[in-house]
Amino acid sequence: LLRRQLPRGESLQPSVALLEALDTPFSKPPETDTPTEEAVFACATHVFLQSPQASECLNALGKAFIPALFQHVLVFLTFVRTAHFWTKVHPEIRLEEDLTELLDVHEALAECVRNDPEAENCEATQVLLNELAFLRREREQAELLRTTLASIGDAVITTDTECRITEMNAVAESLTGWDRQDALGNPLESVFRIGNDTTGKTVENPATKALRDGVIVVLANHTILVGKDGRECPIDDSAAPIRNAEGELYGCVLVFRDVSQKRAAEIEQARLAALVDSSEDAILGLTLDGVVTDWNLGAERLFGYSAQEMLGKSIFSTIVPIDRKEETLDNLIRIRQGHRVEPLETIRVKKDNSIVPVSISISPIVDSEGNVVGASAIDRDISNQRAAELRRNARLAVTEILAEETSVEQAISRILAVVGDGLGWDVGCFWRIDPTQNVLCCHDFWQRPCSNLDEFRAATLQLTLEPGESLPSRVWWSFKPAWVTDVS
Repeated sequence: LLRRQLPRGESLQPSVALLEALDTPFSKPPETDTPTEEAVFACATHVFLQSPQASECLNALGKAFIPALFQHVLVFLTFVRTAHFWTKVHPEIRLEEDLTELLDVHEALAECVRNDPEAENCEATQVLLNELAFLRREREQAELLRTTLASIGDAVITTDTECRITEMNAVAESLTGWDRQDALGNPLESVFRIGNDTTGKTVENPATKALRDGVIVVLANHTILVGKDGRECPIDDSAAPIRNAEGELYGCVLVFRDVSQKRAAEIEQARLAALVDSSEDAILGLTLDGVVTDWNLGAERLFGYSAQEMLGKSIFSTIVPIDRKEETLDNLIRIRQGHRVEPLETIRVKKDNSIVPVSISISPIVDSEGNVVGASAIDRDISNQRAAELRRNARLAVTEILAEETSVEQAISRILAVVGDGLGWDVGCFWRIDPTQNVLCCHDFWQRPCSNLDEFRAATLQLTLEPGESLPSRVWWSFKPAWVTDVS
């Protein structure tokens, strides 16, 4: 300032007029070696020296710069001029080391500062006393912001209204691959490059939309961040406009996080869900009280209930028979204690009230801290296995009876009883051919104990059947076994 030729009087007016006529205030210092820069220096020098034209120049500077930059210029000029006076009158203000060095190097500047008898009463000093408190608050808020950004676990980038980076924290440096100092001042799009990991297409930067529309913007799913080194990272992201106390748009804040582990977990969860749904077994998720939380397609096929019907319902009011309630409660107690229930054969009730034999395995579900929070049950239909076992046992029993008896007639009653009991029948009849009349006659009749079939028994024993007349005679006539699954 002191080395430049200082225009005074009439020669100063073009500089003042140039600054007052600017359409848009400066947000940064003007280009060097331009008329505008000369005008700024001329007015700033008059303010610095507190010349008679200082007030006029101060007003011109106020119009030439945006408020924040004007405050910094004003604080700098006035503080340097009156630093010597302040440190005497206000001992709480410490003389900065760099200012001391500046005064030692520039004798002319030091002389100007030390010989300012009117500093206490000058207008600039009073303005600066007010601005200094504001600047301190601003610095404290900026320091708080930097500290907050550094402590946040998510990546944070802030921009100005032109979407140029003004700040970024260490997490943002790590994810983007950009050093903070290199990134500051760059367009956000050059540092924060995003695309769709499915289509590969570039995605509109959310900060641009937030600044344009003045609203909070959240990224769509499947967004990836392309780092400076080309490394791709799936992210979640949101951008929000920053406004000052007057509601004016000040910039934008962008918050994003690495969701690689979350995305991998989602893929694994989808894979497991597909495996569960493709299983032929019924797979159930349960609370520790027996309320259904998961119900796969195998469970729908086995029990006849849809997932919509079962979710939130208790198994005790749906698929567990009354006589198996205690057994099931005991199993849930074992699960609550962290134990597994090894394959257990029992029975369950279908939606149509029919009984189905099942083999059940139950395992505890634990959270990340090892606490048991539920149970996973696998119910396997063993109807065919049970039927095969019954048939095998019945054949063995019949073989033993035939080995013990000397004739079929003597073995018939025992065979009917063994087969009927073993296969769960209610009635068993043995028909013989009467060769004299060429008809079938019921030779022996077995019925389950306690069944009220006495009249049916009497009628059957008196019945004779012509060839092809009914089921027994059709089997006799065709020499082929027959099976009717639903007689009604």
